[in-house]
Amino acid sequence: MPSVSPSSAPGAPGAPGLRRLGSLKANSADESCFDLQQALPQLLRLLDGSTSSRGWKLCPIGVSNAAWLLENDHREGWMIKRVSRKRLGSNLPTNLENCDQLLQRFPDLLKDSRLAFPHSTVEIWSPNGKKRFKSDLLVARRCAGVQLGRFIADLDLSTWQDQERLESVCAGVGELLADFHRQYSDGGEVMYHTDFHPTNVLYDVQTDSLTIVDLEGMGCGGITDDVEKFALLMKNIVGERYSQAFQQRYLQMAPEEVLSANKAERSSSKSTAASSAELLYPLSSLASATAGNAREGFQTLSTLAVPETGLDAQKSVVTLAWLISPSEELTAPKVQPVRRRKAWLLHQSGRKDGYYLQHVPEDAYGGCGTSIEKKCEEYINEFPEILEDPHLAFPHCVIPLQPLALKMPSAGKVFVAKCACTATLEQFVTEWRQEQKDEEELKLIFRQVGIQLSESLGKYTTPITPQLRPSCVLYEAATGQIAFADFAWPGDAMNAVSAVDRLGKSLRLFADHALVEEFCEGYAQTQRSRRKNTWSHVCWAWSSPRRSESSDEETELHYEEETELLREETDLPPADCSTM
Repeated sequence: MPSVSPSSAPGAPGAPGLRRLGSLKANSADESCFDLQQALPQLLRLLDGSTSSRGWKLCPIGVSNAAWLLENDHREGWMIKRVSRKRLGSNLPTNLENCDQLLQRFPDLLKDSRLAFPHSTVEIWSPNGKKRFKSDLLVARRCAGVQLGRFIADLDLSTWQDQERLESVCAGVGELLADFHRQYSDGGEVMYHTDFHPTNVLYDVQTDSLTIVDLEGMGCGGITDDVEKFALLMKNIVGERYSQAFQQRYLQMAPEEVLSANKAERSSSKSTAASSAELLYPLSSLASATAGNAREGFQTLSTLAVPETGLDAQKSVVTLAWLISPSEELTAPKVQPVRRRKAWLLHQSGRKDGYYLQHVPEDAYGGCGTSIEKKCEEYINEFPEILEDPHLAFPHCVIPLQPLALKMPSAGKVFVAKCACTATLEQFVTEWRQEQKDEEELKLIFRQVGIQLSESLGKYTTPITPQLRPSCVLYEAATGQIAFADFAWPGDAMNAVSAVDRLGKSLRLFADHALVEEFCEGYAQTQRSRRKNTWSHVCWAWSSPRRSESSDEETELHYEEETELLREETDLPPADCSTM
């Protein structure tokens, strides 16, 4: 069995490259049955002359059964990886050849404490020493820490402490990768890792340090492999917030040759490694500087990682506040659930405005044709002023939810709307009756709700635009402000339900017949009045023929039928049209 003399091998003093430690015999002639555990005594003799394997532990890592950690409580240890001696292409070197070439170009690779670059190689031969296997072992130093993927799995991302901790670690990975690309470049050619993902990054909690491993393929990949691959994996695993923390720090620190090489690609397609101005969401540490870069219209914000049990808005209140409004210092955000629906009111303590959050589960999207966010965006495009209307809490962005346990692709989405109220009408009615206040004042409020619904519908309805159909009323007692919410309806089937029906059914869950009747009368009366005023204006402006009395009667009948449907379902008595 041939061996290589260390003095003449690459890696020896004066000959940069991997050290050839020698060879070991496998326990079986079948290469697929190679067992490093049985060959461990031979390997230790090659590594440091040990005559016993006592105290040493060989731990498999990864899923390919081709990498191990060789550990000892009193020694640093090694990382061992089995690699093929066969070239994947005529122009591509083997892993061993590539490591030799890299060490010749960058002799300091072995001195870099942030890298676990292979320093030695061991050949594998058959038991009789007559046949060399098609694979060798590469040896690198054992680094402190755990794989980043394992570190993430142990976090509780429902807590703001672990969320900020992971954001900081991801930003550190971005800085590490940028420095790696800067230091290992030759004549403008950057040596990319080419397989940069969370498994190949170690994080040591004790020292808060990061190390890059699995470097034998360094320099053999495409231009943007490292950044795009890591960013995409982090987005899919834990969410876009952490993916962007990595990207933005990298872009702040990346060498100019990398940014220049990618400039054309980023301008022709939306690369994952976008500039900070193109990011969907700025980092919390840079929120003030990037607040002016927010896009107008409907937006998709960073993904929120949630436990398998689903979203708990109370536990995630700090993150929700940060995602929705990073440019504001929400020092005391409050969240309160909206009864009878998966929704919450989020606001800053002491302020009379905030946000209405509505959770739409993934199954609500089934068969709806156009996505719910697409419908919201169409409304915003048609009526841009809808986002500033104090009487509507209309969604302006969405937060995708990603379960920490990746058994499901999605947990739905949270639709976010600006809100001028901090309580619901149901909450107000409950407190009103607990204090046994005058019911007549409640009737006036419900009539005003009907009037306001009619007026709001009149502003945002056209022949080609479907009618808005809110099902929740928000009410601010101090100012008498009325606002409508819950616009994330699932699909086109709801088009058959009118606004008054949908909202009325919600009101009757907590209001008695007399209050719902006031709502119906306020709505119907305003509808007729608004229609007549509009018709008179049209006739005067364009000198059109006067509308026939029969046409007016048909319109009145239409609105009466609309409200009568609601009265039938709530068992209300028929309305006296003479009083409307």
